[in-house]
Amino acid sequence: MALARIEANDRGADEALMLDGQGYVAEATVDNFFIVTDQALLTPLTATNLKGVTRETLLSLAATLGIKAEEKPFTLFDVWTSKEAFICGTGAEVVPVLSVDDRIIGAGGIGPVTGRIVAAYHELVRSQGTPIQPTAPPREVVAGYRV
Repeated sequence: MALARIEANDRGADEALMLDGQGYVAEATVDNFFIVTDQALLTPLTATNLKGVTRETLLSLAATLGIKAEEKPFTLFDVWTSKEAFICGTGAEVVPVLSVDDRIIGAGGIGPVTGRIVAAYHELVRSQGTPIQPTAPPREVVAGYRV
């Protein structure tokens, strides 16, 4: 995965898509991948990729938003011709994908389904759990060691 990311960066891309043994899209190098078609929000099956926590959260959010979501195999051609695409992960949260292999996805901007998913996820993660401190609180130093 690291080599795929390096190769993608060398070609001016921020991320790389990984394919499974049959040539279907599996995931990005460190994130899960979704596309939006006329029929549904699609994400690959987890037989060959990580069943990520953020991925599972987005599938649940899609259901609450009335967005049909399916886990099924799809190809790079499906990605290139999709209406929208995005990656997700714990660190990335939800990031729209505007192009793949120099092909513009959809209208080339954040699509309406992706926008709804981003907003719902943003609201969810900021309304639940413990806030993360932007910097560590100061600690007392004793005899040259942090305590």
